[in-house]
Formats: sequence, C-alpha cells, structure tokens
Amino acid sequence: MRQVMEPLTNAIKNNDIDNFKDIFLKLPKKFVVRDSNDIFILYEESMNKNRKEIFDFLLAFHGKDDVGTITALNYVLNDQNSVPDYYVNELLKKYSSVRNDEKILVISSREKCVEATKFFLEIGHDVNAQTMSGCTSLQRVLVLEPDINTEELIITLLFYGADASAETERGYNCFELAVQHNQPYFVQEMLFDAIFDNHGHYKLHASILLQLAKLESPLFHQLLKYNIEFALDADFQTVRYLLLLDIEYFKIILQNYEKLCCEIFEYHVLYYSAVQRIHYCSFLTKNVPDIATVFCMDQILTKFDFLLQGTDTLKKSVVDFINTLNSLLIFRYCHGSKSEAEITEIVAYLLTYGLSLVLYMDVEPGGQNFQNALVTSVILILL
Repeated sequence: MRQVMEPLTNAIKNNDIDNFKDIFLKLPKKFVVRDSNDIFILYEESMNKNRKEIFDFLLAFHGKDDVGTITALNYVLNDQNSVPDYYVNELLKKYSSVRNDEKILVISSREKCVEATKFFLEIGHDVNAQTMSGCTSLQRVLVLEPDINTEELIITLLFYGADASAETERGYNCFELAVQHNQPYFVQEMLFDAIFDNHGHYKLHASILLQLAKLESPLFHQLLKYNIEFALDADFQTVRYLLLLDIEYFKIILQNYEKLCCEIFEYHVLYYSAVQRIHYCSFLTKNVPDIATVFCMDQILTKFDFLLQGTDTLKKSVVDFINTLNSLLIFRYCHGSKSEAEITEIVAYLLTYGLSLVLYMDVEPGGQNFQNALVTSVILILL
C-alpha cells in the first residue's frame, strides 16, 4: 500500500498534477489505492494542501456513489474540520442535484457518514429507498457494530421517517435486527415503539422473543401484551435458546406460549431429521450440528422434567425431539465439562424417552474407553 500511496501523496505535496494523473491512471482498478479509505486520503491531502487541480481531477474521475468521495463530503460537512470554502462548495455542487440514486444514502449510512447522510436527507433523498438487494439505510446501519455514530444515524433516519417495519430478504424487521445485533437498549426501545401499538396483528421470529427473555429485557414483558404470530427460524438456534433460558423465564414462555413451544420442537424434529439424512454419519466427524450444544447446561434434567409435565401435545413434541438425538451428541459436548456420573445420568434419563445409544469410534485419547463404559453403565442402570 505504501508503495502505491507514497508517490501519489508526494505528487500532491509537490503540486505536480501531471505526475499525479500519470501515476493514478496507470494503476489497475483492483489495486489497493482504489480502496475507499485511500481515495479519501488523497482527497484529504489535496484539500489540506490546497491543491485544487488534483482535487478537481479526483472529483471528476469518481462517480457520485464512490465511497471515498462520499466520505470526503462527510469530512467537509463536519464543523470540526476547517476546510476552505472552495472544496466544500465543489463537493456540495456534485451532490446537490442528485435525488433518486438509492445507493448513495445507503452507502453514506453504511460508512457511518453522519453529516453526509443528514445532507442527503435534507435535500430530498428517500429515507426508505432500497438497493437492488432490497436493503434500506436503516437496515444497513442496524447490522453495524454499535457506536456513537450508528446511534446518531438511527435517530436521524427515524426522524426523517425510516420504516422500522421494513423487512429483510429473510423476513426480519428493524426491531429484530436491533436485537440480533446487540444495539443499545434505547435503540431497541425506539424501534419497538415504532412497530408496536395497541392495535393490529404482529409478526415476530421466535428467536427474538427468546433472546429478549435470555437478556431479561423489559421489552420481553411488553411483548406479552400483544397478539403476535411467531415465525420459526430455519436453523437449530431456536430450540437451543429455549433450553438455555433462566428457569423463571423458561416457565413464563411455557405458560404464555405453549403452542409455540410445541411448534419449536416439532419443527426442529423435521429440520434435524433432514440434516441427518443429508449429512449421513456426520456424528463421527467434527461437523456436528449445533443443536447438540443444548445439552451443555446444568439444569438439563430440570428443564426436560418441566417440559414433559406439560400437556400431552407438548410432551409428545418433546419426546419426538429427543427421538431424533443420540448419546454421541451428549458425550461429544459434555465430555470434559461434566463428570462421567452426570453424563451417565443424563443419558439414562433421556433413554427412557427414546434417545438412541451409540458407540463412539473416533474421539480424543481415553474418550472411546469412557464412551464404551458409558454404554455399559447405562445398560446396568436400565436393568
């Protein structure tokens, strides 16, 4: 990178426009200098050293959706940066006539360019404009690492009318994205209020409800007031979230959403069975489905006892779920974190509800001997 940038910055320093153009135009497009941060550095150097010709060349060369140029606009609009009026006016002139390019607002939001985003909204850009992939500016900001800039951007976008109910391709609304990506509580609360009111019928992914319960968020208790249709996530995580909950929240979920709990277990029976067919014998490899980690918890027997005491429908769903598992999963994830007696107890308990007992043929040193001993111990218990 230094080999590329140094000749260009030297040309700016010497105010040598011909040399700068010659070097810049010979660079391959894929070269690192075309990285947005490098382009911004060239803009910044030309403005700080008052190199108008070089600045004008860069401005004319790059399109309006260039990240480095949008970053330069953000830089000159920041009151903390002292930039001659010429450069401010030229950048504003480049973008003032643009209204309908949906990419520009999403790019400025994605790059955390707060001032540029405000400028684009003030001159009339559609706050809910979508890229070709269907992504809005608010959705793009919500998946970024939270910081003071993302917080200001979210507040700004909502102020200008961003649609918090807009869904991603996978069907997650902006409130769900905020929960998934650990945005601050006040952001989650703003988006919650933007979506939920006392009227209407609402949709939410079950994993979001369970994540809020796991976090013991006040928003979890607010959700209990609404008529919500839950969608199940197409992965193993939902049942894992359910079984890892604190016991008090676990009970609240079962008391208020027993039908949902049945659906979670029934869905994962089908999903897990399909994965087993696709990855035949995958239990003998390191690539074991993540659902197995649900067994790595201290209160497993308490949780399953509680589940199996529910209605006949709930009990059947849980039993069917256990039927899709085998002792290898428990051994794989509990070996080393639980004692042999604890693992034996768990396996023996779940065997009474249809868990399969299998030998482990490929484990760490000493593992196979214990697995065989586990099978023997369990058989003795059952006899």
